[in-house]
Amino acid sequence: MNITKTMTLELTRGYEKTKIQYLSAKQGDNSSRFVKITLANSGEIYPVPKGVSANFRAQKPDGTMVLNQAVVNDDGTVTVELTQQTLAVCGDVIADIYLTDGSGSVLSSVSFVIQVEAAPMGDKTDSENEFLTLISLTERAEHAANTSTSASATAEKSAQQAETASTTAVESRARAETAAATATEASTSAGQSCTDAGNSAQVAGQAAQRAEAAKVGIVEAETAAKKSAETAVQAASDATSAASQAADKLPLAGGTMQGPLNMGGQALTGLAEPTKDGDAVPKKYVVPKTGGTFNGNVSVVGELGATKFQTKVSTADAGTVFDAVKKLYPTLNVGITLLDLTVSGSHFTLFVEKANNNYGSALQISYNGLVFYKLFNGQWSESPK
Repeated sequence: MNITKTMTLELTRGYEKTKIQYLSAKQGDNSSRFVKITLANSGEIYPVPKGVSANFRAQKPDGTMVLNQAVVNDDGTVTVELTQQTLAVCGDVIADIYLTDGSGSVLSSVSFVIQVEAAPMGDKTDSENEFLTLISLTERAEHAANTSTSASATAEKSAQQAETASTTAVESRARAETAAATATEASTSAGQSCTDAGNSAQVAGQAAQRAEAAKVGIVEAETAAKKSAETAVQAASDATSAASQAADKLPLAGGTMQGPLNMGGQALTGLAEPTKDGDAVPKKYVVPKTGGTFNGNVSVVGELGATKFQTKVSTADAGTVFDAVKKLYPTLNVGITLLDLTVSGSHFTLFVEKANNNYGSALQISYNGLVFYKLFNGQWSESPK
C-alpha cells in the first residue's frame, strides 16, 4: 500500500524557471508515502553519479529535524520515504536533498515544502528528531571497528608464526654448518680419489678407443638390420594387400556371391537349361505377366500333393492362359492359384494349387495379377459377377 509522487528539483539556485514546489501529505502516515526526485542543473537532467550518496533533510514546524538516507536508483534518480516522524507535525515541512561523495564535498538542491494536513482524530505521533543517516554511519563505523579488531588479531597470530619461523631458521643454520664441515672432509677424500682416478684414466682411455671401434661396427650392423626389417615389413604389407584383393574376386571355377551383382546393363549369355527352382533361365522360358498364346491341348500330368498339381500344355493347341485353365478345369469347384509357369521343349508346364477359401459369388484362378473367376452357373469370366 504505497503512494509514490514524482518531482524535479533544481541544483542551481537563481535559475529563472525555479519555483518552490509543494507536496501534500497526511499527519501520522507511516511507510506508505514516497517521493521520486529527478535532479536538474539549470533545466538539464542531472543523474546522481555512481559512488555518491543522497540524503533527505527536513525541518518540521515545531523545530525538530529529520536527517535520513535516500535511495539512489539505477537511473540516477533519488527516492525518499516520508517517515512517520517526517509527518508527525501538521503544517509546512521545509525539506531538500543533498549529495555527498565521501571526500567532504556536499551538493544541495533547492528546498521544497511538504504540506502536512492534520489528522482529525486518533493518537498523534510524538515529534522528535530523526537521524537515520547518522545511525547508518554509526553502524558502518562499528562494523569497521570490528573488522579492524579482527585484522589486529590476525596480525598478532602472523607475528607469532614469524617468530616460530625465525627459531626454525636458526636451527636450520646450525645444521647447515655441520653439513659444511662434513663436506670439507669429503673434499679431502675426493682429492686422494682424484689421484687414483688419474691412473685409472689412462687405462680407461685405451679401453675407450677399443670401445669406439666396436661402436662403429655396431652402428653398421644396426643400419643393415634396420634396412632388412624395412624390406620385410614392405613385403608383408604387399602380401596382405594381394590376399585382400584375391579374397574379393570370384574364382573362374565358380563360387558364392556375398551381395547383389549389378550387371551394369550387360547381358548374361550361355545359360544352361534349368533343372530346379532358382536356376537362371534363357528368354525362351519367360512368359509375360499379361498372359500368352498356347499351342496344344491341356492335359493333367500327375498329382504332386494333397493340394498342388502339375499340368502340361502342348504347343500344338492355340489359346491363352485363360483358355487353357478353362479346358483343364471344366468342373472345378474350388479356388485355384497358378504357382508357376515354365516352358520346356514343345510344352508349357503349369504348377497349380487348390485354395480352401471361399471367394463369395465365384471361385477364382490367379497368376501374376491375372484373375479368372468360375461363376455358380459353371461359366468362366474375368469378372466375379
